[in-house]
Amino acid sequence: MDAFLRKHRAFLLSTLYLITGLMLLGYATLYSRRDVAIADALQLNRLVEEENRALTELAKKQKKAEAAPQEGIRSLPTFLERINSIAQKTTVIIKELTPSRDTDLKFLLKITTDYLTFLRFAAELESLNLVINDLQVRPYDPTKTPPVHAIEFSITPRNDAAPMSDDRVLALRDQVASLDKRNPFQRFAFNATTKEVSAEIDLTWIHKLSGVGRVGDRKVATINVRNETKDYSVGDELEPGLTVTAIENDRVQLQKKTGDGTVRYVMRFRRSAVSKQP
Repeated sequence: MDAFLRKHRAFLLSTLYLITGLMLLGYATLYSRRDVAIADALQLNRLVEEENRALTELAKKQKKAEAAPQEGIRSLPTFLERINSIAQKTTVIIKELTPSRDTDLKFLLKITTDYLTFLRFAAELESLNLVINDLQVRPYDPTKTPPVHAIEFSITPRNDAAPMSDDRVLALRDQVASLDKRNPFQRFAFNATTKEVSAEIDLTWIHKLSGVGRVGDRKVATINVRNETKDYSVGDELEPGLTVTAIENDRVQLQKKTGDGTVRYVMRFRRSAVSKQP
């Protein structure tokens, strides 16, 4: 055996070196591939995390954009139907509805109606997703009772003026439903006899005259003042300084003395504020 080893020593050593080298090469190769695989996996993980962050941010922006009100309209028939429905509900005739010259996002709306009907129309518009601005009110027909105004304003729809419902809108409807409101665009009354606007301040839509009759030998008028209904005779005061001077079949005359002289007032029976105007 020793003789065999001595005789083939060189060959055996060469073979041993070759096998050792192959083993080292294989180990080095496998170890290197493992490191590369780990590095590739880490890099892939980083890329996936970056993509996830980008997608998450995109999803947040999309959700925020969907939740935010979008100005303008996507469906003109839907927008017009919603406006028309409110006009029918409040018996308002829309004279004109046109895009604004300044921007495509606004529409100019013109109506002719009395003040209280306009309040109801505006309250219903508040239930839609839109913004009302540029309000203008002008005299139109003071011979009507209540008088008719030419009203113009612009609306900016959002999400096709989609309907909204909240406590604020419901409370606004309840407030507008009451007729005991002063018309800030009406001061003097129309005299049907002379066909002129007289220097009498019209209280028809401030207080409510509900009846005229007699109690014994005196004429009385039943009037609601600040949600309290009472019978008044000539000489009685509706409020401090505002005195009844005459009671006729269809109206009550009043006056108040001020530092500038005597101011005259008139109060008539109300006619429906929701009747259609031509």
